[in-house]
Amino acid sequence: MEEEFFRRDSKAVAKDLLGTRIRIEGLEAEITETEAYMEDDPASHAHGGKTERTRIMYESTGRIYVYLCYGIHHLLNITTNPDSAGCVLIRAAKPLEGLEKMRQRRDIEDETNLLNGPGKLCEAFGVDKDLNGSSYRSLGLEKSRSPKYETSGRIGISKAQDRQLRFYVPGSKYLSR
Repeated sequence: MEEEFFRRDSKAVAKDLLGTRIRIEGLEAEITETEAYMEDDPASHAHGGKTERTRIMYESTGRIYVYLCYGIHHLLNITTNPDSAGCVLIRAAKPLEGLEKMRQRRDIEDETNLLNGPGKLCEAFGVDKDLNGSSYRSLGLEKSRSPKYETSGRIGISKAQDRQLRFYVPGSKYLSR
C-alpha cells in the first residue's frame, strides 16, 4: 500500500480499507469496519481547529493518530486528505494470526469479541500512544480483497450520529456492537 492511498477523501479511504490486512508484531487481522472523520464534521477532533493534539491531522497524510478515549481505551486512526484535516478510525477486524496473544491481552477466549470494537482492537494489538505519529507502514497494511460494504450512522458517539460515515462488511460477525 502506497502513501497516495491516504491522500484522498476520508470516506474513500474508509471504504477502501475494508478487506485490508493489518499486521503488528506477528499479529494479523482483516479490517471489517471503519469510520471516516473530516474537518467539517462535529464529531471529529479536527472540528474545533488545530491544536497540539490534532496537529497530526492537519500536517500529515498516512500517519497514525492514536488517542485515549474516556481515559481508558486507545483508538487507532490513520490521517487522510492533505487538503483538509481528516482521518479514518479502524473500528473492528477479523483476527487471523496471533490469536493466542490477542486472547491473553484481552483476557477472553471468544474469537468474535477479540477485535469487535476500536478499543478492543488496540488492546489486542498492543496499540498505544507510542505509535502516534508513526507512518501507516508501521501497521503492515496489505490489501487482500475488496469486499461488499454497507454504510450506517455512527455508533458509540454523541455528535453527528446520523452521518453515514461508518463503513462495514455486511454479515461479518467481527463488527462493533
